[in-house]
Amino acid sequence: MNTNYLTLISGFSLPNLIHPGVGESPLANIISGGIITEAGFTMSAKVCDMVSCFGQSWPASWLHKYAALQHIDFPTLSDVPNLLGRVDVHYNVNGCSVSIVWDTIRPIMLNIPWFKVVWFPQCISRHAFLLWLLVGERLKTHDRLKPWELRSNPVLICALCKQCMDSHDHLFFECAYSSNVWDKVLDKVRIPIGSYKWKSILVYMSQFAGRNSARCIVAKLCFAATVYVIWQERNYRIFRRVHRTPDQVFEVIVSNIRLKLMTIKFKPSSYVERLKVDWQLV
Repeated sequence: MNTNYLTLISGFSLPNLIHPGVGESPLANIISGGIITEAGFTMSAKVCDMVSCFGQSWPASWLHKYAALQHIDFPTLSDVPNLLGRVDVHYNVNGCSVSIVWDTIRPIMLNIPWFKVVWFPQCISRHAFLLWLLVGERLKTHDRLKPWELRSNPVLICALCKQCMDSHDHLFFECAYSSNVWDKVLDKVRIPIGSYKWKSILVYMSQFAGRNSARCIVAKLCFAATVYVIWQERNYRIFRRVHRTPDQVFEVIVSNIRLKLMTIKFKPSSYVERLKVDWQLV
């Protein structure tokens, strides 16, 4: 950057000869504002204005009053055009833009492959939030509560299948109940995942999560809705003593997705026409 043209007199950095070791100092810290004004300048004057007025050296009156100027080279103008730049951590001057500056100052994180599985413009917020907790294994499942179980409490057991203690992997979707629901959803969406392992399903969904096709959006909506309603059913059984069959849970999932799809405008295609029929959107 050509500071000869851009730097103001009040911000013109010179070696701090008055207070050595402090760093650089503006010209106005060496010469009083009154002297600058008497010379016909304002505190907002540019360095190029001073050079145009004085030529190639400090005025004799300034050198007489301020001996420090004798040790400072008079600034010279450059023909290099003015450019706005930034200095990186290695003191290299590069181009400047908002995105470049942001990338320089922000912490650099690894790309999260599942991010767009959870968060995308058409997502249902409450479903996405619960799915986010599930991906981070932050749901209060029995395996996480086990260390705080009191001896007087009954043995913790999955409220859906009554076969073992529930966990993130068990509920999604190794449990006989939840896998039954998951099969119905996969059949509805026509996605052949062929696995009930949570991590395998998440990897599969992450492969096409960035696409914006109608098929991809519907798949992600159904995935999040299935997770949400199964977790809801688990809590209903524990805290409300309310039980629903897999078919009833499936119908709740379909109802949630149908209402959301009615608010989304897809580009016309053969898949979208079939989608309208399958989800009774017409």
